[in-house]
Amino acid sequence: MSLSPPCFTEEDRFSLEALQTIHKQMDDDKDGGIEVDESDEFIREDMKYKDATNKHSHLHREDKHITVEDLWKQWKTSE
Repeated sequence: MSLSPPCFTEEDRFSLEALQTIHKQMDDDKDGGIEVDESDEFIREDMKYKDATNKHSHLHREDKHITVEDLWKQWKTSE
């Protein structure tokens, strides 16, 4: 998988594997993307958030179909 930003270190590799696992758990229909209803279910049930609106809008922003690479970009640019 070609990623931007690229995965160079062993720590990056472990982070990417963790993100791939989370993505796989969230992608109920196994189409390669996390749709709004899938992330809503994950946030409410697995993360135990009653009001998932803020978390949900922060995760998706304008993107209604989140890929592993989307998660990777957010991970690498987050504090």
